[in-house]
Amino acid sequence: MEKYAPYIKNSLCEKKFFAAVLAAVTLAGAAVFNDLLEVSRAEELLEYGYHGTLVLKACSGSVYRIALPVICMLPCSFSCVDEVKSGFIKEYLPRTGYKNYIVGKILACILSGGLVPVCGAWIFYGASALALTPLEAALAEGQTAEDSLTKLTVLCGLLFLNGALWALAGMAAGMMGGNRYMACAAPFIIYYMLVILCERYLPRIYVLYPAVWLNPAEKWPFKEAGLAIWLTELVIFSALLFARSAERRLGNL
Repeated sequence: MEKYAPYIKNSLCEKKFFAAVLAAVTLAGAAVFNDLLEVSRAEELLEYGYHGTLVLKACSGSVYRIALPVICMLPCSFSCVDEVKSGFIKEYLPRTGYKNYIVGKILACILSGGLVPVCGAWIFYGASALALTPLEAALAEGQTAEDSLTKLTVLCGLLFLNGALWALAGMAAGMMGGNRYMACAAPFIIYYMLVILCERYLPRIYVLYPAVWLNPAEKWPFKEAGLAIWLTELVIFSALLFARSAERRLGNL
């Protein structure tokens, strides 16, 4: 793994990654803005664990879900195209080799794209806990508290896979088209094409409907576990598509 560490370090330590995480936190807050407004006006104490419920609502809602294809591609998705266009790749490839470069880029894209929404969710959880816990009522005797941390952990697993998928989809599209704008736009376009396709023409093929990739429907086999397996398969497919495109394009340099 040491030979891939520079790729991962570069993708996670750039300003683009931190800007994407900040955008994720901002979007989570925007998703529950009305709830926060009601909290600021409330005179009574909030129910116990309200901050956890609020975070789950923010990070699994439509605002956060729709924004994932946009914010997750920011750290790494168009880096390959930029390196090819600038000519930097011609000096870099002889030192690393084709295989190490392609695998390193895939790992960096998966980690950076997946960690953007996960980091945003946990930062928003920490901020919500600090701000709202003093306003919550204590747990009454005989009541049981829902484990919001467990639910958030499961949700973060799905967020990671969604983020990795959209980041890889952008990087593969950019390498196939040789254009950084294609890398930026492709995840959002693919998302809405799948939404339109499933809502209008193929409503029964719910596995292709990205609107339920954070909240699996009742009929989804094995619920979150089945959804995680499906998303993992899509991530692997996107990685193979990028590897194939990168191998062909880099071989022509």
